[in-house]
Amino acid sequence: PPAGGRASRPAVQWTPDRALGLFLKAPRPGHVKTRLGAALGMGRAAAFYRAMVGDVVSAAARVPRTALFVFFSPARERRICEELVRAALPGGRALHFLPQRGKTLGQRMERAFKEMLGWLAVRPASTPARARKRRQFKALLAGTDMPRLESRHFQEAFRRLDSRAVVFGPARDGGYYLVGLKRPIDFLFRHMPWSTGKVLRLSLKRLRQARLSYALLPWHGDVDTGEDLDKLWAELRHRVRNGQAVPPRSLRWCRRFFQKSPKLSDK
Repeated sequence: PPAGGRASRPAVQWTPDRALGLFLKAPRPGHVKTRLGAALGMGRAAAFYRAMVGDVVSAAARVPRTALFVFFSPARERRICEELVRAALPGGRALHFLPQRGKTLGQRMERAFKEMLGWLAVRPASTPARARKRRQFKALLAGTDMPRLESRHFQEAFRRLDSRAVVFGPARDGGYYLVGLKRPIDFLFRHMPWSTGKVLRLSLKRLRQARLSYALLPWHGDVDTGEDLDKLWAELRHRVRNGQAVPPRSLRWCRRFFQKSPKLSDK
């Protein structure tokens, strides 16, 4: 050992037991946030989507000891999707960048969870002590058009999975903005009326029938209409005045936009 000091120990290679996946669409005008685009124009809606993606990716990348996955669509738009994501990542942050697979949203979500949980399961334990223990894997999947998502929400979702089989981030439209599992649960993604207000209610009913526990994160609203955007802008200004954290890219976009259009819902 060095004189006057202790023998140095080899660095322990960290092995993740948690994965965080994000669903991403190529930010082409007319293909993302189309309901919002009806109020402010498809080009502006796509630009706002890019801002939201940057904020969500940045928040996800700050969650420690977690493997980060991005599932993009369509597969032919890999370059534009990857450029958008990489621009928001801190230097050196590892990323698994994969196309979404499946015809329906449910099929794509089911495949994404199996990709993440399968990847975690084949990672070797980082120490002999950890190898002797039964490892518990956790995976989250979230959208990228929710600027209110912060790192703490992802951390809380992982914490809830310590004692629950499933965790949801419920959306005010009856769906959810985040779902987390410890093992594949296929019935959550099959024969589901996607894009309706019944999704969360039916998901919880199926879990109760299967006697599986669940937890709910705070409710959040999507930004799909001019009124939703007005509400977000008011919320961001309030948070800035009170010194609270804000999604910086979404804030910059809103500041520029609302300088020209004071209130969308009045139109």
